Formats: sequence, structure tokens, C-alpha cells
Amino acid sequence: MPALTVRVRAMNKAGSEHVEKCQRLGIAAPPPRSVEGYIGYQPVKGKWAKDLVAIASRDLIDLTLDQVNRPDKYLVVSPIRHVVSKAFLRGAAPTIVTSDDGIRVTYDALPGDTTYLSVPTWRDEAPQDAIVGLTIEQIEAAIDAH
Repeated sequence: MPALTVRVRAMNKAGSEHVEKCQRLGIAAPPPRSVEGYIGYQPVKGKWAKDLVAIASRDLIDLTLDQVNRPDKYLVVSPIRHVVSKAFLRGAAPTIVTSDDGIRVTYDALPGDTTYLSVPTWRDEAPQDAIVGLTIEQIEAAIDAH
């Protein structure tokens, strides 16, 4: 499975509805900051400030999406699996995932960005082995259930 560096923007239901309303009205108004969570839009001192997802065929698998969680702002997500377009994989278009409860997650692909290879956290695979194994089991169970 190849890795893909991405930036992530997540909005709770209120923020998502606000953005959709503004789009319908032709207004370029961003949602209030209190309803959003980001990964990879601003540098974080001492940390790699992007997100890394796995790509299997045309499925995006994000095991660390919960980094955007802000329970106090009604923004709570779990790891996801989502089919993406070829344009997304080339970095030409974002992909948007909207959950049943109205949370909207937007991914921007950064193809060719391999900066994660120089970050010690991503190079040491041992801590992630158990999590990856469990996540694969959960994804397979979810697929079998549908």
C-alpha cells in the first residue's frame, strides 16, 4: 500500500451547513473557527505537521484522522476508508467525506511529498503494528457486514 501525504480540514455539522449555505448563495464565507480542526495547514514546532494516509487501489485509508477531534466543539471522527478519484490522487482536486451526523472532512493530496520519511515517528514501525493489524481486522469486518 503506498502512502500519501495529505492536509485535512474537518468541520462539525454547524460548520458544514454554514459552508454549504454560503456556496448556494455564492458567498465565500468561511465557517467560524470554533467548528474546525486541521492537520497540515500550519507548522507544529517539533512535529511533522501533515497527515499520512494509505492508498489501496483507489481507497484512502486514514488511521489517524482522530487527530482533528474536538469533542467540546462537536467534532468527533474515527479512522475512515473512502474511495477517491484519480484527480485527487494527482493532487488536482480535493476529496470530501461527509458522515451521517453531518461532519465534513476535506482532504487535499500532496503527491510527491515524502517528508514523512525523515520523521522518526513514521520510520519506527513497531508501535504501529498492533494498531494497523486491529484496524485491518475492523475494516474487513465492516466490509463483510455490508
